[in-house]
Amino acid sequence: MSPDLSVDVAVVGAGPAGAMVARELALRGAQVALIDRRHFPRGKVCGACLHPRALAALADAGLGELVPRAGGIPLVRASIAARGRVLESALARPGAVLSREAFDLALLEAALAAGATGMFGEAARLEPAASGAARRALSVGARCIDASVVVAADGLGGGLLARADRIERAPRRNARLGLGALLPGDAADVPECEVRLSVGRSGYLGMARVEDGRIDVAAAVVPAALEALGPAGALAQIAAEAGAFELRNLDSVRWRGTPLLWREDAPAAGWRVFAVGDAAGYVEPFSGEGLSWALLGARALAPIAARPWSLERAREWERVRSDLLAPRQRACGRIAMLVRQPRLVALLAGASVYLPRATRVAVARAWGARAESAWAEGATA
Repeated sequence: MSPDLSVDVAVVGAGPAGAMVARELALRGAQVALIDRRHFPRGKVCGACLHPRALAALADAGLGELVPRAGGIPLVRASIAARGRVLESALARPGAVLSREAFDLALLEAALAAGATGMFGEAARLEPAASGAARRALSVGARCIDASVVVAADGLGGGLLARADRIERAPRRNARLGLGALLPGDAADVPECEVRLSVGRSGYLGMARVEDGRIDVAAAVVPAALEALGPAGALAQIAAEAGAFELRNLDSVRWRGTPLLWREDAPAAGWRVFAVGDAAGYVEPFSGEGLSWALLGARALAPIAARPWSLERAREWERVRSDLLAPRQRACGRIAMLVRQPRLVALLAGASVYLPRATRVAVARAWGARAESAWAEGATA
């Protein structure tokens, strides 16, 4: 069967990892098809916070103005509440808050402006291929796309590489479900430029006010609580247990969910296929690190995917991805485990009164800053 379109690289998934790798490859002169089953703009379950590393990755790619132009708000403070205690911090390394609708659309437009061809509104299926095949075929609706290399950037629940090449990824035991929504501006008392985190027995949730005044809420919830209480009830319970940041008027909110979070790493490459972003394994992110991993991984993959395919390219990507992201993901995983313990978070908040230096170090490490520069002059604990 002759293909309807032949390209150098087909990128499946036009989120941050997919859009960035498509842009980088197009700038290198590759013919790139960027495919997504959704139309843009579209929402995602995400805290809408960009870590300083994400902003640095954008700047290094020549996209330093992307977030401000899209309406991003500086992120300069963070608060975390558990068992009625609150730890507040000023962040010496500012991040940004921007809805995923606006951020993903702006990055997608940058990829298309660089020369990538967009194909939206139909799901892609990677056709099986024997080892040694010279090309990989994708079915996109009724069309056949032929590519020298495929990049799977289809996220946590996509499974493009797993379905075609029989790679299994199991969630860890006690994994939680992701839940998110954009709330009306009066649903919670969240000031601009601040992210607020509430920790309860059945999960935790973060809130930040985005560019249009609405409040982005993203949570990791124990499945049993979600089943028993529903989305609004489960998040209201977490907020009530944290005892600081109230949620209001949730009954008419449209919720989005994810598969079980925190999946074990899978191989990041198959035959003529590279996986990037959450498609290559997932660690429950904290403090906006997830987007930085997507952008950094995409920029690291592009020069590898641009070269002629060989098994050495696949091994090289496995090594590069591990060296670049594994230490950061392990550190973030440890922080995520801490945030699963309301009693420990409450103790940390209480200790800030008596041990301000120790709590500053903890907050600094959570945000990726060195302890000595973690707090702005005059910041309170």
